[in-house]
Amino acid sequence: MNDFLRTVRMLYNKQTNFLSLKAYDFIRVRVLSTLLFSLAFFNAALAQNNLKFSGTIEDCATKKPLANASIEFLSNTPGSKPMIGNSDQLGRFTITVPKNAVAIAVNLLGYEEFIADIKSLKQLSVKADTAFIENICLKAKTNELKEITVVGKKDLLELKNDRIVYDVKRDPKAAANNLQFLMSMQPFFSISPEGKLMYKDRVGNYLVYVDGRPSGLARYDPNAFLQLTQGRTVDHIEIITSPSAKYEMGGASIIIDVKTIKIENGYTVNLNTNADSFGGRSLGLSGLVRTGKWGFNFLSGLMKMANPSEYRNGFSNDYLNKTIVINTSKNENSNRSFNNSFAVSYELDKRHLFNVGASITKMSSLTNGLTTNNMFNAENVFLYNYTNNRNFKNDRDRYSIDADYLYTFKSDTLKKTSASLSGAYRYSDEESADLGTYLISGRAISSGQKTVQNGKDGEHTLQFDYSYTNKSKKEYTIETGLKFISRGNDEHQLYYPQNELSYFASIPTNTSDFDYDQQVYSGYLNFAKNYNKLKVSIGSRAEWNNTKGLPTSLDQHYQSFSSSYVYLMPVMNLFYLVNRSNRFSFSYKSDIQKPGSGLVNPNITVMNDRQIQYGNINLTPERKHVLNTDYAFMGKNGLNLNFTLSYEFCNNALERFSWMDADSITNTTWYNSATYQRIPLLIGVRKSFLDGKLSFSLSAMLMKTWFNNRLSELKSDALYSSFSGTLNYSFAKGPILYTRFSYDGSNTTLQNKMGSMFRNSMGLSHSFLNKKLGVSLSVTSPFQSRLITETNSYGLNFESYSSSVKENRQFSITLNYRFGKTSVPQRRNTKKINNDDLRN
Repeated sequence: MNDFLRTVRMLYNKQTNFLSLKAYDFIRVRVLSTLLFSLAFFNAALAQNNLKFSGTIEDCATKKPLANASIEFLSNTPGSKPMIGNSDQLGRFTITVPKNAVAIAVNLLGYEEFIADIKSLKQLSVKADTAFIENICLKAKTNELKEITVVGKKDLLELKNDRIVYDVKRDPKAAANNLQFLMSMQPFFSISPEGKLMYKDRVGNYLVYVDGRPSGLARYDPNAFLQLTQGRTVDHIEIITSPSAKYEMGGASIIIDVKTIKIENGYTVNLNTNADSFGGRSLGLSGLVRTGKWGFNFLSGLMKMANPSEYRNGFSNDYLNKTIVINTSKNENSNRSFNNSFAVSYELDKRHLFNVGASITKMSSLTNGLTTNNMFNAENVFLYNYTNNRNFKNDRDRYSIDADYLYTFKSDTLKKTSASLSGAYRYSDEESADLGTYLISGRAISSGQKTVQNGKDGEHTLQFDYSYTNKSKKEYTIETGLKFISRGNDEHQLYYPQNELSYFASIPTNTSDFDYDQQVYSGYLNFAKNYNKLKVSIGSRAEWNNTKGLPTSLDQHYQSFSSSYVYLMPVMNLFYLVNRSNRFSFSYKSDIQKPGSGLVNPNITVMNDRQIQYGNINLTPERKHVLNTDYAFMGKNGLNLNFTLSYEFCNNALERFSWMDADSITNTTWYNSATYQRIPLLIGVRKSFLDGKLSFSLSAMLMKTWFNNRLSELKSDALYSSFSGTLNYSFAKGPILYTRFSYDGSNTTLQNKMGSMFRNSMGLSHSFLNKKLGVSLSVTSPFQSRLITETNSYGLNFESYSSSVKENRQFSITLNYRFGKTSVPQRRNTKKINNDDLRN
């Protein structure tokens, strides 16, 4: 019988006709003719009723559904083509049976071919025009090829409409480095002098998601998450450069969506450690466990960072009091953190997915400083000298809980539609305690400060999202969602006098409290449609914000305050994908950045003996508008190009503002009084040579900025330039030699002008023990032992200058060891084929 059905298959191959049957004996042709005639009545019924066949493909041994199996219905017309469909993720299929159909064939990689005549299929039921048949099972092949090695020159970066996909698992550097390092090697990314990841020269200009969700440590401390997460635990990273209205950006420009590796069953664990010449240490442990429908992943890390001593000298010219203060100082800073996070997932079936996670972070930082001040009058006559010995300690605890649920609706294979509904609850809380002492010698000033801040009710977030996609000829996607956020914060400050031995008095001279509550109601609607090579995405977010604050203090009288506002934030993205290598895009977005509780708290915080800081209860969210045009090219020969021109403006910027009072004390607060305009031009080039062994990248930015403060009438305009680049060489036997460099030109804001600086680093990484052990050696600033920065500050009645010098050359070593036992999921087609994608 199988010989007959295979002969039937041969009839429908477009390279075959009846003349091809010469290779077959006469008897087989006679059998074929007889059986075709016996099926004539059945085929006539199909033609009359136009039946559809619906069923499920499964594994004969495990009874698990099999996705992406190819189903063919063969007719008895010589030379005609078979009708072909594919099973979905649950193994199901529904296909219209062609006229004169006589046989069915099912194929899937790794399984034996299933062939049967239609008449032998058992019908379970018939509803309307659809016949439901019993499950078809496939037998696994016993002689399946164990491993296939594909050699190619595919680039690590893939260009898509609204994002760039970074294939981390194929990057050799991922074996011995964390995500912060790997991302800093990508175009427009770099590392700040404080050791934080920057995008387009801005720290925090990004959000970090994990598998499409803003959860755990990645949500409230993205830089720590990138430092602790090792590259070998990640499959790929999606850099969403043009986020739709779905995402609440809060002033950030892009989203870094980290897609973790997937396994079917087993476990994988990564142990890593790092040490540097400044005394920094870190130890991390991360892993993933999968058994059946359950998944568990965890991330734990102990980090100690020790910054080298910083020496400063400068002066402050007080035009109001006609005095000049010349100062020198020495500062030391170190911090420790202990981060723990875990998540549990349960996949009930392909429609229901549950995720629950939690994280705990404990941090402690210590700052010691000694400053010597000499004061002179306008005639340069020495007045007096005094010394400020300060110690500042901060302890902070953070907690978070995340719960997510995703429901995928049954897809309509005929209309090519799919939909999903998700719900999420997130909770976070933070408690901190600050202790500051300021011991002044030479003047009758002695003070100390204790601050306790807790989350009160913490932050609660409830969110629902719905997505509908139609992939017919008029392909489009509709996304909508609602979000509610409730924040409660309570800050308590105690001020104690000190004696010369730095002992606190038992009774504070002043206390202050600040009780702050905020409720945010928001929603979004986004519509995206494909017009062949053009994709249009239009949407908007709407937000209603209610805030209440109650400040109290012993020495000052405040009244409670409240505010309420509504914002509409439209977003539009246009993408024209010429081909896989060329993309043009244009976008417009309106975004707001809400002031935190610290910026609206009017209670005075003593920074040191000569600086105080307090908030402004009248602040409103900063609203900015951004126009962006971009061209990206990613060629097959290893050449990548990117050109971006933007225009950004804001009429109520949250600007920090400082001035001198009558006691020569610097006062600092915030206003919505500044306006700014920015026009940045960015150029990125990436090229590989020597069959991919040598790669080079360079990113450059030129930005014109205008600032204006309506209250103080301060104005400034500046031209800022910067560039960064990387150079990598992969040796034949595996070691990778790399170097990266960056230059930041002098940068001007409304009241400050920072000098330029150059940074560079070199390193060597290699993997051993069948890529289980990764080792990385690096040196920062090998040709520049010290980092010198200069800052000028200006105000209506003062001018100041400071120069900072600190040790900059640093050596470090990183070790990463991976072990585990896993089974990799069956690879599926990257292009999804719906059940009714029939080839005529």
